[in-house]
Amino acid sequence: MEVQIGRREVEQGAFIQAVHDSRSIAQVCSNIGFNPTVSTTRAAVKEKIRALGLDVSHFRKEYTYDKEKLSERRTKAFTLSENNQKYYDAFHTSISGQSWSTYKATIGNFLDGYKQDFALVKPDDILTFTKNDPNKNARLRSMLIYMVSNDINNARKKMYKETLIWLISNTAKKSN
Repeated sequence: MEVQIGRREVEQGAFIQAVHDSRSIAQVCSNIGFNPTVSTTRAAVKEKIRALGLDVSHFRKEYTYDKEKLSERRTKAFTLSENNQKYYDAFHTSISGQSWSTYKATIGNFLDGYKQDFALVKPDDILTFTKNDPNKNARLRSMLIYMVSNDINNARKKMYKETLIWLISNTAKKSN
């Protein structure tokens, strides 16, 4: 009997033996003659292991079939002040799901280390954190612009003029 993996077939006994003899999904792929660097191949092998109910407790890495548990493992928890949590949550709702992960990493890491109200941030604080990385800089500026534009948690009244001028001047440079 053969098992279908992607567009190819593998003898089921050889597949089961490869899973038994391997310590990772990549090693299973190699043992059955598949390229272990192709993500779709690895995904197909994982799915076939799950479908057959094979034991993978001997694999080096923790392996889970539960996408929610996998997602939880990859989620970093940030410790934010009450005000910063309000800004973070409001901005999160304005960003599409696929883009949020890149914003989340930059914004979460910045706010986790910045123990003041984010509305009181100064340009030098952001520039020091981003170390001239234009993408990180843009993500933090985007959040500040969103906070001011929508007056989240009275951000307009709190923000320093220096920061507002910095935001406006950087936005004007982008549109020219």
